[in-house]
Amino acid sequence: MRTIIYCFASIFILNILNLAQGNEHEEEEHEGKNRIGFVLEATFVPEGTSEEHCEECEGESKGIVVPTIGVEYTRALSHHWEVGFSAELELDHYLILDKELERENALILVAFFAYRIVHNWFFFGGAGMEYEKHKSLGVFRFGTSYEILLGKGWDITPAFTFDHKIDLNSFALGFSVGKRF
Repeated sequence: MRTIIYCFASIFILNILNLAQGNEHEEEEHEGKNRIGFVLEATFVPEGTSEEHCEECEGESKGIVVPTIGVEYTRALSHHWEVGFSAELELDHYLILDKELERENALILVAFFAYRIVHNWFFFGGAGMEYEKHKSLGVFRFGTSYEILLGKGWDITPAFTFDHKIDLNSFALGFSVGKRF
């Protein structure tokens, strides 16, 4: 809970700093139709447990937080619509006990559409695959993000993402550092 509060406080402070700089650069920032970003996330898998805690949990899991890194690319189709692609790598090994499923360094590839609700706030959704050596899964992704403009085409974009897979679900809270061009 503390992490969520820090994240929202950071968004608020950075947005106020952006407004204090003035709005003369805002139109310039949105002129670039392409954006590439580096993604850092903490992915929570409610059904997951680590191998070390498997003996202690006796068939029940309390969830696991998996560090995730990736890259994303988006292209503006209009003022409101963008299309994008995301490639992310989970940096952990965990188990889903009730489904007898093992996950190790899963690679998640997702194509998505994003809709700009207001100035820099987006909702997005898409589909793709999670590739993993034990079992690959289809993925449906939904989420929201808020782009904080830093100037000269750079931005920080906090995001909340929900991934639905056949055998498990996950939630991710993170951000990307991106450049529009």
